[in-house]
Amino acid sequence: MIKNVETKPDFQQFAQTGVYFSRLYPNGIPFLYESELNYFNPVKNFFLRIGGVIQAFLYIEDGKVAGRVAAMIHPEHPGQGMVGLYDCVNDKLISNALLDAALAFLKSKNCKTVVGPMNFSIYQSYRFMTEGFDEETYFGEPRNPVYYPEFFKNYGFKLKHYWSSFYLDKDGMDRYIADHKEFADLYDKAGYESVKLNDTNKKMLMRNTWEILLESYHVFPLFTRISVSDFLKEYERMPDLLDRDCTFFGYNPDKKFVSFILVLKDITQAVRAMNGKSNLFAKIKFFLNQDKSEMANVSQGGTTSYFIREGMVIGKRKFGQAISLANANIYKSIYSIRNSRKYKSALFTLVRDEGLMNVHLKGYHCKKRMYELYEMEIKQEICSSFR
Repeated sequence: MIKNVETKPDFQQFAQTGVYFSRLYPNGIPFLYESELNYFNPVKNFFLRIGGVIQAFLYIEDGKVAGRVAAMIHPEHPGQGMVGLYDCVNDKLISNALLDAALAFLKSKNCKTVVGPMNFSIYQSYRFMTEGFDEETYFGEPRNPVYYPEFFKNYGFKLKHYWSSFYLDKDGMDRYIADHKEFADLYDKAGYESVKLNDTNKKMLMRNTWEILLESYHVFPLFTRISVSDFLKEYERMPDLLDRDCTFFGYNPDKKFVSFILVLKDITQAVRAMNGKSNLFAKIKFFLNQDKSEMANVSQGGTTSYFIREGMVIGKRKFGQAISLANANIYKSIYSIRNSRKYKSALFTLVRDEGLMNVHLKGYHCKKRMYELYEMEIKQEICSSFR
Protein backbone atom coordinates (compact mmCIF):
# COMPACT_ATOMS: atom_id res chain seq x y z
CA MET A 1 0.00 0.00 0.00
CA ILE A 2 1.29 3.44 -0.94
CA LYS A 3 1.26 6.01 1.85
CA ASN A 4 1.70 9.75 1.28
CA VAL A 5 4.25 11.28 3.65
CA GLU A 6 2.55 14.29 5.18
CA THR A 7 2.89 14.46 8.97
CA LYS A 8 5.88 14.78 11.29
CA PRO A 9 5.72 11.06 12.25
CA ASP A 10 5.60 10.25 8.52
CA PHE A 11 8.75 12.30 7.89
CA GLN A 12 10.47 10.53 10.78
CA GLN A 13 9.47 7.13 9.41
CA PHE A 14 10.71 8.13 5.94
CA ALA A 15 14.07 9.20 7.40
CA GLN A 16 14.39 6.02 9.47
CA THR A 17 13.67 3.99 6.34
CA GLY A 18 16.60 5.65 4.56
CA VAL A 19 18.93 4.82 7.45
CA TYR A 20 17.72 1.21 7.54
CA PHE A 21 18.22 0.57 3.82
CA SER A 22 21.59 2.33 3.73
CA ARG A 23 22.93 -0.26 6.16
CA LEU A 24 22.16 -2.93 3.56
CA TYR A 25 24.12 -1.33 0.69
CA PRO A 26 27.21 -3.27 -0.47
CA ASN A 27 30.17 -1.68 1.39
CA GLY A 28 27.90 1.26 2.14
CA ILE A 29 28.09 3.97 4.79
CA PRO A 30 24.95 4.22 6.97
CA PHE A 31 23.05 7.47 6.52
CA LEU A 32 22.66 9.80 9.49
CA TYR A 33 19.06 10.03 10.68
CA GLU A 34 19.31 13.80 11.26
CA SER A 35 20.59 14.35 7.72
CA GLU A 36 17.71 12.34 6.25
CA LEU A 37 15.17 14.27 8.32
CA ASN A 38 16.73 17.61 7.34
CA TYR A 39 15.72 17.03 3.72
CA PHE A 40 12.21 18.17 4.75
CA ASN A 41 13.43 21.23 6.68
CA PRO A 42 13.69 24.49 4.66
CA VAL A 43 16.18 25.83 7.18
CA LYS A 44 18.52 22.93 6.42
CA ASN A 45 17.67 22.26 2.75
CA PHE A 46 18.34 25.20 0.42
CA PHE A 47 16.32 23.48 -2.35
CA LEU A 48 13.14 24.08 -0.36
CA ARG A 49 14.15 27.65 0.47
CA ILE A 50 14.38 28.55 -3.23
CA GLY A 51 10.87 27.19 -3.89
CA GLY A 52 11.50 23.52 -4.60
CA VAL A 53 8.61 21.08 -4.17
CA ILE A 54 8.75 17.60 -2.64
CA GLN A 55 6.18 14.86 -2.13
CA ALA A 56 7.41 11.68 -0.50
CA PHE A 57 5.84 8.21 -0.45
CA LEU A 58 6.24 5.01 1.55
CA TYR A 59 5.21 1.50 0.59
CA ILE A 60 3.73 -0.34 3.58
CA GLU A 61 3.35 -4.13 3.45
CA ASP A 62 2.11 -6.19 6.42
CA GLY A 63 2.72 -3.22 8.69
CA LYS A 64 6.36 -2.84 7.59
CA VAL A 65 7.98 -0.35 5.24
CA ALA A 66 9.12 -2.06 2.04
CA GLY A 67 10.28 1.02 0.16
CA ARG A 68 10.32 4.79 -0.18
CA VAL A 69 10.61 7.42 -2.91
CA ALA A 70 10.19 11.18 -3.32
CA ALA A 71 9.03 13.26 -6.27
CA MET A 72 10.62 16.69 -6.54
CA ILE A 73 10.19 19.73 -8.79
CA HIS A 74 12.95 22.28 -9.30
CA PRO A 75 11.65 25.88 -9.36
CA GLU A 76 13.92 26.73 -12.32
CA HIS A 77 12.92 23.60 -14.29
CA PRO A 78 9.15 23.24 -13.70
CA GLY A 79 8.54 20.89 -16.62
CA GLN A 80 11.16 18.35 -15.59
CA GLY A 81 10.54 16.46 -12.37
CA MET A 82 12.90 14.36 -10.29
CA VAL A 83 12.61 11.10 -8.40
CA GLY A 84 15.01 10.40 -5.58
CA LEU A 85 15.41 9.34 -1.96
CA TYR A 86 14.62 5.94 -3.42
CA ASP A 87 14.97 2.65 -1.53
CA CYS A 88 13.16 -0.61 -2.07
CA VAL A 89 13.20 -4.29 -1.24
CA ASN A 90 14.09 -6.62 -4.12
CA ASP A 91 10.59 -6.70 -5.55
CA LYS A 92 9.87 -5.19 -8.98
CA LEU A 93 6.16 -4.72 -8.32
CA ILE A 94 6.78 -2.71 -5.17
CA SER A 95 9.36 -0.60 -6.98
CA ASN A 96 6.93 0.02 -9.84
CA ALA A 97 4.22 1.06 -7.40
CA LEU A 98 6.55 3.58 -5.77
CA LEU A 99 7.60 5.01 -9.13
CA ASP A 100 3.95 5.10 -10.25
CA ALA A 101 3.09 7.24 -7.24
CA ALA A 102 6.01 9.60 -7.84
CA LEU A 103 5.30 10.03 -11.55
CA ALA A 104 1.54 10.48 -10.98
CA PHE A 105 2.36 13.38 -8.64
CA LEU A 106 4.76 14.93 -11.17
CA LYS A 107 2.18 14.51 -13.94
CA SER A 108 -0.41 16.31 -11.79
CA LYS A 109 2.05 19.22 -11.62
CA ASN A 110 2.41 19.30 -15.44
CA CYS A 111 5.88 17.77 -15.61
CA LYS A 112 6.64 16.24 -19.01
CA THR A 113 9.87 14.39 -18.18
CA VAL A 114 11.52 12.99 -15.08
CA VAL A 115 15.18 12.52 -14.10
CA GLY A 116 16.44 10.13 -11.45
CA PRO A 117 17.71 9.16 -9.09
CA MET A 118 18.32 12.70 -7.91
CA ASN A 119 17.87 13.99 -4.38
CA PHE A 120 16.87 17.60 -5.09
CA SER A 121 19.95 18.86 -7.00
CA ILE A 122 23.55 18.25 -8.07
CA TYR A 123 24.67 19.70 -4.72
CA GLN A 124 23.10 16.72 -2.97
CA SER A 125 23.19 12.99 -3.67
CA TYR A 126 22.25 11.63 -7.11
CA ARG A 127 23.10 8.77 -9.56
CA PHE A 128 23.15 4.98 -9.10
CA MET A 129 26.32 2.93 -8.92
CA THR A 130 26.39 0.37 -11.75
CA GLU A 131 29.94 -1.06 -11.46
CA GLY A 132 32.34 -1.33 -8.54
CA PHE A 133 30.13 -2.80 -5.84
CA ASP A 134 32.98 -4.93 -4.46
CA GLU A 135 35.32 -1.95 -4.05
CA GLU A 136 35.75 -0.07 -0.78
CA THR A 137 33.43 2.94 -0.57
CA TYR A 138 34.76 6.49 -0.50
CA PHE A 139 32.91 9.24 1.31
CA GLY A 140 30.30 10.84 -0.96
CA GLU A 141 30.14 7.92 -3.40
CA PRO A 142 26.69 6.84 -4.64
CA ARG A 143 25.95 3.38 -3.20
CA ASN A 144 22.96 1.12 -3.80
CA PRO A 145 22.05 -2.54 -4.34
CA VAL A 146 22.74 -3.95 -7.82
CA TYR A 147 19.01 -4.22 -8.60
CA TYR A 148 18.16 -0.51 -8.15
CA PRO A 149 19.34 0.61 -11.63
CA GLU A 150 17.77 -2.50 -13.16
CA PHE A 151 14.40 -1.61 -11.63
CA PHE A 152 14.63 1.93 -13.07
CA LYS A 153 15.55 0.68 -16.55
CA ASN A 154 12.84 -1.98 -16.45
CA TYR A 155 10.33 0.74 -15.58
CA GLY A 156 11.26 2.69 -18.72
CA PHE A 157 14.07 5.03 -17.71
CA LYS A 158 16.84 5.56 -20.27
CA LEU A 159 20.47 6.50 -19.70
CA LYS A 160 21.01 10.28 -19.65
CA HIS A 161 24.58 10.61 -18.31
CA TYR A 162 27.22 8.38 -16.82
CA TRP A 163 30.15 9.04 -14.48
CA SER A 164 33.39 7.19 -13.73
CA SER A 165 35.76 7.06 -10.77
CA PHE A 166 39.39 6.33 -11.66
CA TYR A 167 41.70 4.53 -9.23
CA LEU A 168 45.45 5.20 -9.56
CA ASP A 169 47.94 3.05 -7.69
CA LYS A 170 51.58 4.02 -7.13
CA ASP A 171 52.59 2.87 -10.60
CA GLY A 172 49.83 4.91 -12.26
CA MET A 173 50.75 8.02 -10.28
CA ASP A 174 54.45 7.60 -11.11
CA ARG A 175 53.71 7.31 -14.82
CA TYR A 176 51.45 10.38 -14.77
CA ILE A 177 54.13 12.39 -12.96
CA ALA A 178 56.79 11.33 -15.46
CA ASP A 179 54.60 12.18 -18.47
CA HIS A 180 53.24 15.53 -17.31
CA LYS A 181 56.05 17.32 -15.50
CA GLU A 182 56.52 19.69 -18.45
CA PHE A 183 52.94 20.98 -18.08
CA ALA A 184 53.58 21.96 -14.46
CA ASP A 185 56.92 23.53 -15.38
CA LEU A 186 55.33 25.68 -18.11
CA TYR A 187 52.53 26.64 -15.70
CA ASP A 188 55.08 27.89 -13.17
CA LYS A 189 57.35 29.61 -15.72
CA ALA A 190 54.40 31.52 -17.19
CA GLY A 191 53.67 33.10 -13.81
CA TYR A 192 50.76 30.94 -12.70
CA GLU A 193 50.62 30.30 -8.98
CA SER A 194 49.23 27.39 -6.96
CA VAL A 195 47.97 28.34 -3.51
CA LYS A 196 47.25 25.90 -0.70
CA LEU A 197 44.40 26.22 1.76
CA ASN A 198 44.99 27.67 5.23
CA ASP A 199 42.90 29.13 8.04
CA THR A 200 43.47 32.68 6.81
CA ASN A 201 42.43 32.23 3.17
CA LYS A 202 39.81 29.45 3.40
CA LYS A 203 36.70 31.67 3.30
CA MET A 204 38.02 33.68 0.33
CA LEU A 205 39.04 30.51 -1.55
CA MET A 206 35.65 28.87 -1.00
CA ARG A 207 33.92 32.02 -2.30
CA ASN A 208 36.19 32.02 -5.38
CA THR A 209 35.52 28.31 -5.89
CA TRP A 210 31.79 29.05 -5.89
CA GLU A 211 32.29 31.52 -8.77
CA ILE A 212 34.25 29.02 -10.89
CA LEU A 213 31.88 26.20 -10.02
CA LEU A 214 28.81 28.07 -11.24
CA GLU A 215 30.50 28.71 -14.58
CA SER A 216 32.09 25.29 -15.10
CA TYR A 217 29.17 23.15 -13.85
CA HIS A 218 26.30 24.92 -15.63
CA VAL A 219 25.97 22.04 -18.12
CA PHE A 220 25.16 19.53 -15.37
CA PRO A 221 21.59 18.15 -15.27
CA LEU A 222 19.08 20.42 -13.53
CA PHE A 223 21.84 22.86 -12.66
CA THR A 224 21.00 25.29 -9.85
CA ARG A 225 22.46 28.77 -9.57
CA ILE A 226 22.98 28.51 -5.84
CA SER A 227 23.72 31.76 -3.97
CA VAL A 228 27.13 32.22 -2.40
CA SER A 229 25.56 32.27 1.07
CA ASP A 230 23.75 28.96 0.43
CA PHE A 231 26.91 27.47 -1.07
CA LEU A 232 29.03 28.45 1.92
CA LYS A 233 26.37 27.13 4.28
CA GLU A 234 25.93 23.87 2.33
CA TYR A 235 29.70 23.27 2.30
CA GLU A 236 30.66 24.96 5.56
CA ARG A 237 32.55 21.85 6.69
CA MET A 238 34.36 21.39 3.37
CA PRO A 239 37.59 23.26 4.31
CA ASP A 240 38.01 21.03 7.36
CA LEU A 241 37.61 17.90 5.22
CA LEU A 242 40.17 18.94 2.60
CA ASP A 243 43.73 17.66 2.60
CA ARG A 244 45.59 20.94 2.66
CA ASP A 245 48.84 19.44 1.35
CA CYS A 246 47.22 18.08 -1.83
CA THR A 247 44.51 20.66 -2.60
CA PHE A 248 45.40 23.51 -4.95
CA PHE A 249 43.82 26.79 -6.02
CA GLY A 250 45.21 28.37 -9.19
CA TYR A 251 45.87 32.03 -10.06
CA ASN A 252 46.92 33.36 -13.45
CA PRO A 253 49.80 35.87 -13.99
CA ASP A 254 47.31 38.72 -13.38
CA LYS A 255 46.47 37.22 -9.97
CA LYS A 256 42.96 36.18 -11.04
CA PHE A 257 41.48 32.99 -9.57
CA VAL A 258 41.33 30.52 -12.48
CA SER A 259 41.03 26.93 -11.21
CA PHE A 260 40.83 24.57 -8.27
CA ILE A 261 41.36 20.91 -7.47
CA LEU A 262 40.05 19.60 -4.17
CA VAL A 263 41.39 16.52 -2.40
CA LEU A 264 39.28 15.24 0.46
CA LYS A 265 40.56 13.34 3.42
CA ASP A 266 38.88 9.96 3.02
CA ILE A 267 36.76 9.77 6.18
CA THR A 268 34.89 6.64 5.10
CA GLN A 269 36.01 4.56 8.06
CA ALA A 270 35.25 7.40 10.46
CA VAL A 271 31.68 7.92 9.18
CA ARG A 272 31.03 4.18 8.99
CA ALA A 273 32.14 3.85 12.62
CA MET A 274 29.32 6.25 13.59
CA ASN A 275 26.81 3.67 12.27
CA GLY A 276 24.19 6.25 11.34
CA LYS A 277 24.26 7.96 14.75
CA SER A 278 25.41 11.41 15.83
CA ASN A 279 25.56 11.19 19.63
CA LEU A 280 28.70 11.85 21.67
CA PHE A 281 29.86 8.23 21.51
CA ALA A 282 29.47 8.23 17.70
CA LYS A 283 31.47 11.47 17.44
CA ILE A 284 34.26 9.93 19.51
CA LYS A 285 34.31 6.98 17.11
CA PHE A 286 34.58 9.43 14.21
CA PHE A 287 37.54 11.18 15.84
CA LEU A 288 39.38 7.91 16.50
CA ASN A 289 38.96 6.71 12.89
CA GLN A 290 39.34 9.89 10.85
CA ASP A 291 43.01 9.43 9.84
CA LYS A 292 43.03 5.73 8.96
CA SER A 293 42.53 5.91 5.19
CA GLU A 294 45.44 5.34 2.79
CA MET A 295 43.56 6.57 -0.30
CA ALA A 296 43.33 10.22 -1.37
CA ASN A 297 39.92 11.31 -2.65
CA VAL A 298 40.29 13.79 -5.53
CA SER A 299 36.71 14.96 -5.38
CA GLN A 300 36.33 18.13 -7.46
CA GLY A 301 38.18 20.20 -10.00
CA GLY A 302 37.17 23.08 -12.18
CA THR A 303 38.05 26.01 -14.41
CA THR A 304 36.23 27.84 -17.20
CA SER A 305 36.52 27.79 -20.98
CA TYR A 306 37.78 31.38 -20.88
CA PHE A 307 40.75 30.53 -18.65
CA ILE A 308 41.45 27.33 -20.60
CA ARG A 309 41.80 29.41 -23.78
CA GLU A 310 43.82 32.03 -21.93
CA GLY A 311 46.32 29.38 -20.83
CA MET A 312 46.69 28.16 -24.39
CA VAL A 313 47.32 31.71 -25.68
CA ILE A 314 49.83 32.59 -22.93
CA GLY A 315 51.72 29.33 -23.42
CA LYS A 316 51.95 29.61 -27.19
CA ARG A 317 53.01 33.26 -27.00
CA LYS A 318 55.74 32.66 -24.42
CA PHE A 319 56.89 29.12 -25.13
CA GLY A 320 55.32 28.02 -28.40
CA GLN A 321 53.27 25.43 -26.49
CA ALA A 322 49.83 25.66 -24.90
CA ILE A 323 49.57 25.58 -21.13
CA SER A 324 47.03 23.05 -19.81
CA LEU A 325 45.58 24.20 -16.49
CA ALA A 326 44.02 20.76 -15.99
CA ASN A 327 47.26 18.84 -16.54
CA ALA A 328 49.23 21.22 -14.35
CA ASN A 329 46.76 21.04 -11.46
CA ILE A 330 46.32 17.26 -11.73
CA TYR A 331 50.11 16.89 -11.80
CA LYS A 332 50.60 19.00 -8.68
CA SER A 333 47.88 17.12 -6.84
CA ILE A 334 49.14 13.65 -7.85
CA TYR A 335 52.72 14.66 -7.07
CA SER A 336 51.67 15.75 -3.57
CA ILE A 337 49.62 12.59 -3.02
CA ARG A 338 52.45 10.34 -4.24
CA ASN A 339 54.95 12.03 -1.94
CA SER A 340 52.66 11.94 1.08
CA ARG A 341 53.51 9.26 3.62
CA LYS A 342 49.85 8.61 4.44
CA TYR A 343 48.56 7.75 0.93
CA LYS A 344 49.19 4.66 -1.19
CA SER A 345 46.68 5.48 -3.94
CA ALA A 346 44.46 8.18 -5.44
CA LEU A 347 40.85 8.02 -6.57
CA PHE A 348 39.55 10.65 -9.02
CA THR A 349 35.86 10.58 -8.27
CA LEU A 350 32.70 11.03 -10.34
CA VAL A 351 34.11 12.22 -13.66
CA ARG A 352 31.19 12.92 -15.99
CA ASP A 353 30.87 11.36 -19.46
CA GLU A 354 31.79 14.66 -21.11
CA GLY A 355 34.48 15.57 -18.56
CA LEU A 356 38.00 16.29 -19.81
CA MET A 357 39.36 14.21 -16.93
CA ASN A 358 38.37 11.14 -18.94
CA VAL A 359 41.06 12.15 -21.44
CA HIS A 360 43.65 13.28 -18.90
CA LEU A 361 43.55 10.04 -16.89
CA LYS A 362 43.19 7.58 -19.75
CA GLY A 363 45.82 4.86 -19.50
CA TYR A 364 46.94 5.74 -15.98
CA HIS A 365 44.22 4.13 -13.90
CA CYS A 366 44.15 0.45 -12.93
CA LYS A 367 40.48 0.30 -11.85
CA LYS A 368 37.30 2.15 -12.74
CA ARG A 369 33.85 2.40 -11.16
CA MET A 370 30.69 3.49 -12.98
CA TYR A 371 27.50 5.39 -12.13
CA GLU A 372 24.41 6.35 -14.14
CA LEU A 373 21.57 8.89 -14.19
CA TYR A 374 18.33 8.20 -16.06
CA GLU A 375 15.52 10.11 -17.75
CA MET A 376 12.10 9.25 -19.19
CA GLU A 377 9.00 10.91 -20.55
CA ILE A 378 5.92 10.97 -18.32
CA LYS A 379 3.21 9.27 -20.33
CA GLN A 380 -0.49 10.04 -20.28
CA GLU A 381 -1.35 6.81 -18.48
CA ILE A 382 0.75 5.74 -15.50
CA CYS A 383 -0.06 2.19 -14.51
CA SER A 384 2.90 -0.15 -14.44
CA SER A 385 2.57 -1.82 -11.06
CA PHE A 386 1.28 -5.06 -12.53
CA ARG A 387 3.72 -5.42 -15.41
